[in-house]
Amino acid sequence: MLSLSRLEDILKDWSYWMRSHSHKLGYPSKSIGLVSSGNNSFEDMIESSNSTNVDIIDTAIDDLDSQEKAAIYYRYLGSKKPIAYEMKLELALNHLLELVENKIHY
Repeated sequence: MLSLSRLEDILKDWSYWMRSHSHKLGYPSKSIGLVSSGNNSFEDMIESSNSTNVDIIDTAIDDLDSQEKAAIYYRYLGSKKPIAYEMKLELALNHLLELVENKIHY
């Protein structure tokens, strides 16, 4: 089961991704270490999983109603604060949990 804490971590990654120029998470494409030929390094697998989770969250946020989306955008991107922000944020987070429950990689 996806926890609210894990969802918030993914939303922080999404926020960073939304603010970046290339919409790519800020993890290095290569790390120092040994890699077996033909296999991805652990860091590459983590980055791929994080990137997939961010894409899933981005799509789910697009599926929220406009007031819920405004609350997420205010909280994580600093856009205009909607009326009744706290209530709309709570609704948005609960709705996101429902939307991505079986899609997010823990």
